[in-house]
Amino acid sequence: MPNAPEEDVLYIHPVTVARGLNQWETAAGELAERWPAIEARLRALNAARPWGSGSEGLRFYSRYFESNGPNTMLEKGDKVVDELVKSGPAMRATISNSMSTDHGEVERIKRLIQ
Repeated sequence: MPNAPEEDVLYIHPVTVARGLNQWETAAGELAERWPAIEARLRALNAARPWGSGSEGLRFYSRYFESNGPNTMLEKGDKVVDELVKSGPAMRATISNSMSTDHGEVERIKRLIQ
């Protein structure tokens, strides 16, 4: 059964989208700026092995480093942060293209019905 017309419509509120993207880009930029120091701090903390060599510490270590999780996160962190930074402008372009297309279709239909 086809969707009701209201379900087939995408409404883009430009002011809301712009505010959201501004916030996204600000947060992503701040993260990109801070990431090198965060990464270095995490590497230093892991290298210090604060969990110790006792049985409890070794159990913690084995769970903490299960599947090499912390190292994988640090190795992929640069790529993740880079993608977060790129996402804001990419989304801004996508929204702009959608709105331009919509405007073009409105104008085309207006010419057809005149």
